[in-house]
Amino acid sequence: MEVSRALMFQASLLMKYWGECVFTITHLINRMPTKLLQGRTPFELLHGTLPNYDYLTVLGCMCFMSTIKQGRDKFQPRAKTCVFLGYPFGQKGYKVLDLETHKFHISIDMVFHEKVFPFAERTIDRPLFNTILPSWCEDT
Repeated sequence: MEVSRALMFQASLLMKYWGECVFTITHLINRMPTKLLQGRTPFELLHGTLPNYDYLTVLGCMCFMSTIKQGRDKFQPRAKTCVFLGYPFGQKGYKVLDLETHKFHISIDMVFHEKVFPFAERTIDRPLFNTILPSWCEDT
């Protein structure tokens, strides 16, 4: 849970996406070597092969999901702006949140901008928890 919290804060994700962070950390921990398994990974023991790390990317970063060519004319956007929220269980691809519709999608055809965090700009002035301060704490 500590690693999930650290990733959430680093990406400035909203609290409602804490579950996605936990799933992503579980995915990553299962692919990390551990002393308990003599330097092997849980993935390696389960599947008999070393895990591939080429597809890993930064949680909470901006990404662009390609739109379907079918039904799209040449003046419509070819990609949607999304936020990367993890790896889907049992499927190849990436789990992303469409910033316009706020719906989840799973896609393989992605372009990532790993240094841009869309939620970072939105949550700077917003506290993590909504709190009501006593009157003696407020500025007058």
